[in-house]
Amino acid sequence: MFELSRLLSYDDASLIAELRRVAKLVNGVLTQAEFRKRSKASPSIYRRRFGSWETALIRAGFGDRYSGRSISDKMRRHTARGFSDDQLLDELRRVAAIATLTTETFNEHSAVSASVIRRRFGTWNHALKRAGLSPTNHGRRYSDSDYYENLLLVWSHLGRQPSYNEMNLPPSRITAGGYEKKWGTWRKALLAFIAQVSASEQRPAENLPPPLAPPVPYPQSPERDPRRKVPLGLRFQIFQRDQFTCVLCGASPAKGAMTQLHADHIIPWSKGGKTARDNLRTLCDACNIGRGNAAQPRD
Repeated sequence: MFELSRLLSYDDASLIAELRRVAKLVNGVLTQAEFRKRSKASPSIYRRRFGSWETALIRAGFGDRYSGRSISDKMRRHTARGFSDDQLLDELRRVAAIATLTTETFNEHSAVSASVIRRRFGTWNHALKRAGLSPTNHGRRYSDSDYYENLLLVWSHLGRQPSYNEMNLPPSRITAGGYEKKWGTWRKALLAFIAQVSASEQRPAENLPPPLAPPVPYPQSPERDPRRKVPLGLRFQIFQRDQFTCVLCGASPAKGAMTQLHADHIIPWSKGGKTARDNLRTLCDACNIGRGNAAQPRD
């Protein structure tokens, strides 16, 4: 078998893919020595690119397979002494491209401490502005619905239950720490989501008052289901049934990061279609919009 002994590209995505490939070949702890035996890239490249071997493993989703000494805040501060202001700003931009940028996620993905950023530029938000990034709104309070919708978004993107670390990466808009702070642990947050999914799927349609009878007998339109919006739990069930894939074109968030999934009424709600499992299917945004007004209106 003819195969190059080194990587064709050394961008972040290629390095992470190589790390995941080797991780499948090694059982248990993944040391730099074991990685060097089987990889097309040197561990030193990962240390320079991601700040540490531990951070590289976390980025690849294998943080639990690190056995060395974790980098302390003191070590991060020492590392940052040789960084110029421009290099620190570049580091901010690099982390912002791979994770929702907070001080916690910055410390997780960088060998530089967020405290160094604050001291060098006065405040965290001032540093973000200098880097051309939008300041993080630490004061924003998310509702329970925001947490559930975000988790559904990431679950659909991956096509499976996300890990703790994956909640710190796009397309997630809320960090894993946010879930942990609200529910105490990541596991409890997942249990709350599952409970919400079950509850919202079984919740009956809203009890709306009957419409007033018109004084003149106009032609009657089909009776509409009082629920047009598909509840969270029912959406999750439809996406899961259709394997988080558009039933028309086969697109999925796992194949294209920009793909968004919709729970679409097969018989339109406006024509009497029910908001029920048998009348719903998974469509990508492109297919849903492409149906047009002449056919069945999109949801």
